[in-house]
Amino acid sequence: MRKIIFIFIIIQTSFQWAEAQWVRQFPVTPFNHLYDVSFINDKTGWTCGNQGTIIRTTNGGKEWVRQNSGVYKSLYKIFAVDSQVVYCVGFYECILKTTNGGDNWQILRSSAEQSPSYEGLFFINRDTGWLSKNHYILRTTNGGITFDSATVKPSYIFDIYFRNYNDGLFCGEGAFMFKTSDAGQSWTQIEIVPEGQGLPDFVNLTFVNQNTGFTQGSQNNCLYKTTNFGLNWDSITIVLGIDDSYCISFANLNTGWCAGTYGNMFKTTDGGFNWRQVDLSMFNEGFINSLSFYNDSIGWAVGAATKILYTGNGGKTNILSNNNNISNSFYLNQNYPNPFNSQTLIKYEIRKKEFVILEIYDVTGKKIVNLINQILTVGKYTSTWKSDNYPSGVYFYKLSIGDFSETKKMILQK
Repeated sequence: MRKIIFIFIIIQTSFQWAEAQWVRQFPVTPFNHLYDVSFINDKTGWTCGNQGTIIRTTNGGKEWVRQNSGVYKSLYKIFAVDSQVVYCVGFYECILKTTNGGDNWQILRSSAEQSPSYEGLFFINRDTGWLSKNHYILRTTNGGITFDSATVKPSYIFDIYFRNYNDGLFCGEGAFMFKTSDAGQSWTQIEIVPEGQGLPDFVNLTFVNQNTGFTQGSQNNCLYKTTNFGLNWDSITIVLGIDDSYCISFANLNTGWCAGTYGNMFKTTDGGFNWRQVDLSMFNEGFINSLSFYNDSIGWAVGAATKILYTGNGGKTNILSNNNNISNSFYLNQNYPNPFNSQTLIKYEIRKKEFVILEIYDVTGKKIVNLINQILTVGKYTSTWKSDNYPSGVYFYKLSIGDFSETKKMILQK
């Protein structure tokens, strides 16, 4: 049966492509959502979604071609090994593979409704990769012909990452993080105990080198960083205003993005300590579920209603300042002492007369204290936070002047 190929061509001038912050690269289909995107370079990539949707581009998204996946199930993850070999997984134990760039897709596995669904997917070459369903990890070393599996502590697994054949991580529901050093035959839990109520889901892993990576709590929106490939994770800050975070992507040690519900997206240029909201008001408010960045300028975001957004300049124009440190307006010091017991000092310098707000947030992003809320003249100031009535844990203090602000982390230990 002849495939039906739908091609949408973006008609824009090169000036518009160069100057726009983000542009939409595919027409709106209200009931067709995209869940993942994978690029091998700045030109060639794939995205997948519900109703068996797989779409490919070979020219950076100026044209996207809908491919025939052979299934009508929701497809959650897609992983491009190279320009020819791509794997895709989803609902009801569905595993797909192509060896010719998606012109033809082979169904490796597919079961009836009510069977488990695959969500984690990672390959280190054409033959060797790992998949997850519920609390099972499956491994193949022959391109999906056969799989062996390992069972881990009950937890729904969302994402997998391997830095080589032996060393890998996966993250999941309820703040679970596991590590392997034997190619996935056995897994050891890495204890991460987020402060505050409830345990957030870790749904995404992003690494910028062999040791340094990030994950984010989907409910508390707290960013966590490792510099030793997952042995330890440090909470960096809370991304305020994002609601629920679904995806995170870092292009290098400093530059990263996160996105989630209602189409909210935030960007950092200082390693995750401060975040600024990206202006996507020209698009609908549907969720963003996946990000893929080739470098700190070129990237894609996909989500609800076949949302495929592209930026060629890092999305740096029209960014709404959220946690943006403007050094010529103020300077915020790290609190002292830190960690602290019953009280801590927060020092800051105001460099022009302005209305100043200094607030304290808990790890869930809830504002608990307002220390300063008044006009201050130029000078150096110190505020004291007495924390007798609050439990031990991670807190954040935020200094705001006009539209600009900076947030830092502090630790209360009683």
